[in-house]
Formats: sequence, C-alpha cells, structure tokens
Amino acid sequence: MSSLNLPLPQLNAANYSNWRFRVECLLDKEGMLEAVRISDDDEKKLTADQRVNYAKMETKGMPIWGGVFIAYFVLLIFSSVLMVAGINMMLRGFMLPWLVLMIIGAAFQALFGLWLLYGYYIYLAVVVPTLVNWLWMGYNIYCILCVYSQYQIIYLMQTPNIELLYP
Repeated sequence: MSSLNLPLPQLNAANYSNWRFRVECLLDKEGMLEAVRISDDDEKKLTADQRVNYAKMETKGMPIWGGVFIAYFVLLIFSSVLMVAGINMMLRGFMLPWLVLMIIGAAFQALFGLWLLYGYYIYLAVVVPTLVNWLWMGYNIYCILCVYSQYQIIYLMQTPNIELLYP
C-alpha cells in the first residue's frame, strides 16, 4: 500500500459508521478491501451474539434520525396545507410555519452538501450528487422567496392606512 497522509478520525463509539466508510473507501482505492471484508464462509462461522453486535454497530443511529426526519416531513406536509389555506383566506400567519420549516430544510441541504463534498473530497464521484443536492436547494430557496413575496403582499394589503393628523 502506498503511503497516504489521509486524515482518518480516531475510532470511538460515536463515529463508527463514518470511520468504517472512510477506511473501506481507502482500502478499496488501494485494492485491499477484499482482504478485510467478511466472506460468506466467515459470516456463517459467526455466533449469534457476534451477528447481533455487528448489526447493532451497523444501524446504531438509524432509528433516531429516521424518526426525526419522519417528524420533520409530517410537519412540513401539515404546514403546506396550512400555508395554502392561509393564502386562500389571506392570513399571513398561516405561512410562517412553512417558511420556517423550509428554511431549516434548505440550511440542512447546504450543510449536507458541504459535508458530502468536503467529507469525501478524495472521490470525484461525490461532486455530481452534491451539485444535484444544491440545485434542489436552489429550487427550495426559490419556493421560499415566492411564498415570502406572497406574505409581503398580504402584509401590505392588511396594513391600515391611518394617518394621524395633529392640529
């Protein structure tokens, strides 16, 4: 294996998935991944406890983050219905939950794109998914701006035109 100076994070309980992915990518690049991968014969030799521990390490954070994303998207669907009702009834307050959730979503997309691009900067293949993600984020920002302009129109229509006249 050639000498590479790649920053690999120190392995701990919190970063196993990230560490494993980086090490596998490095080994795959050097053509040595098959030397450490568990073969079908070796997998059959694992005890039930070893299989359970391996599966736990593989999916440790999935239920938590899956629940967060499901809750986010359910709230986004509810706030979308509320936004449409707010536009129809000229109530600008109904648009705010959608605007806030979409801004959070666009910020997450930006951060995810940066993580994807700079976290796996060794591989050129991540550039295309990052650009697609950022194009989608650009569309979401356009939608945010459209809804915000409608919010401003409703705000101006509801602003009272009262002039105070002092004698």
